[in-house]
Amino acid sequence: MASESDLAQGVDNIEDLDSPGKMSSDSVDRSARWQDILRGLQFIQSTLPYPGSQEEYEVFIQALVKNLFGEGNDVYKEGDWARALEMYTEALSIAEYADSEEISVSSETIEKLYANRAAAYLNMGLHDQVLRDCEKALQCNENNYRALYRKSRSLKELGRHREAYDAVAKCSFAVPQDESVIKLTQELAKMLGLKIRKAYVRAKVNAVDHVVPCLGSCGALARRICALMASLVSAACFEPVAWGHNSRGLE
Repeated sequence: MASESDLAQGVDNIEDLDSPGKMSSDSVDRSARWQDILRGLQFIQSTLPYPGSQEEYEVFIQALVKNLFGEGNDVYKEGDWARALEMYTEALSIAEYADSEEISVSSETIEKLYANRAAAYLNMGLHDQVLRDCEKALQCNENNYRALYRKSRSLKELGRHREAYDAVAKCSFAVPQDESVIKLTQELAKMLGLKIRKAYVRAKVNAVDHVVPCLGSCGALARRICALMASLVSAACFEPVAWGHNSRGLE
């Protein structure tokens, strides 16, 4: 299932880079970022050696990709699909170049670039390109629900309704309450002559509220006793286990 922050954004939105300490696009000086992009592009098109270590060169290339990613997102949000397409394409091209320089750009970044470029293509009505980029994103992460949704929409526009339904059905497992997914699923189900049904929403049950009424006149005391017992059981069941010191740490 998708995280709450993902659900809040919905399938119609583009991906952001969720890196620690990442600034929101509102706080980025876009003029300064664009100058960094231009300087970076100018340098990598030359044959000059990088004036620093290999590690510093790697940081430089990765920053250039992320800057292009961020600029692409900002112009996308302004409705400039063609410009966004240009930024995402440049970022992907540099990521491919980085590989030849023995520099790694994370698969998550590549996945999100393809998913976002697919969104730009979708808004431009270029459905074959949407399908190509969605497949690239899904090769990185088969559960990318935005790629699945965009793939489904383009397949629907191309008249490939069964394939479109299969894609959105998988998407609906990740975001079952997303209104865009529900609408697309129902449209495709109707086209295929399938029965349309609504999703079941699980109830939230408090065990103490069910136990206390059975204890009769003990009332408040019974509730406190049950609450104490529940907390003790919870603590016993979920006591963290030390598996040893991890010198590398966790992300």
